[in-house]
Amino acid sequence: GLAIRGDKANPKRNIVITNNWTADNDTQSSSRAVIHVAGVQNLTVTGNRQPITSAKLLSDSGTTGTRVVNNNNVAP
Repeated sequence: GLAIRGDKANPKRNIVITNNWTADNDTQSSSRAVIHVAGVQNLTVTGNRQPITSAKLLSDSGTTGTRVVNNNNVAP
């Protein structure tokens, strides 16, 4: 997966994650998301295809500002 973490000493702003594709279905049982972000200002996650059966695409905590998450496909 992908992890992005920002804090006061290391701010992360205007993060865009778009059009990432995985062709293989993930059939492993997991409660963890594919993408983890924390403490980000202005986040866009669009057009990604990550076929997973038992987890979610995005785990997001502490995002401020603009948050756009759409047109993603997680269906196996």
